[in-house]
Amino acid sequence: MNHQLFFNLYTRSPSYFSNTELAAIGRPDEREQKVLRELQTNFGDKLPAEIFDEIPPPPTTAPPHSLRENLRQARELLTQAGWTYRDGALRNAQGEPFKFEMMLHERFEERVSAAYARNLEKLGIHMDYRVFDAALAQRKEENFDYDMVWGMMGGSQSPGNELFDYFGSASRDQVGSNNVMGVADPVVDALINRIIQAEKREDLVTLVRVLDRVLRLGYYMVPHFYSNAHRVSYRRTLAQPTVLPRYYTIEEWAVKAWWKKPEAKEGSK
Repeated sequence: MNHQLFFNLYTRSPSYFSNTELAAIGRPDEREQKVLRELQTNFGDKLPAEIFDEIPPPPTTAPPHSLRENLRQARELLTQAGWTYRDGALRNAQGEPFKFEMMLHERFEERVSAAYARNLEKLGIHMDYRVFDAALAQRKEENFDYDMVWGMMGGSQSPGNELFDYFGSASRDQVGSNNVMGVADPVVDALINRIIQAEKREDLVTLVRVLDRVLRLGYYMVPHFYSNAHRVSYRRTLAQPTVLPRYYTIEEWAVKAWWKKPEAKEGSK
């Protein structure tokens, strides 16, 4: 989709904290392992055994991978979970077809959802998708009245109390919360409590990376993409600092930091 629809302008999101130092990469380092061992002592089998290994990245179609190979792997996993194709659909042991509805907020989401639905159909999964009226979509999302929904998750370089709203057990059934995935995990709650009490940056980074690993192994979402660049139109008569902010969105500083270039003198280059 990135190639066909978005001119390769986006980057796949491998993490809940993509494009930051908070994203978990590779195997856990020593500091992360220490936190994981403490969690293992306190929560036992509630912590996935594979948490100490490298977390599998999101599927990709970049060579040597391919869409066809990904679909084959998906079919094998579905078979292991008890879903088999018969009578024109993917069905469970009770004969119920695998079908669900994707709730969309705007027309832009239709392009991506259409491609997703076509590939799911190859596995015998039927996904309906449609754009809902804005007011109705908001009411349904606030009350968690959907099978699957698009979501955009903003982030911070110093995550804090907002993590309870996104991932805390108390927010799972709280009308209007941002916990659209329905996360309710005591391990996640414990990590968030430690994150908001972290006194050093290095401790905060370590704890958020561990949280990232736990959430990713929960497989709550299908990760989409993010933009790793700020795209701006401006006149050539405007100058800007040679050293630009690394993380913050351009809307926050551009107008304050740009200035008009001096008029070029006659004969100068």
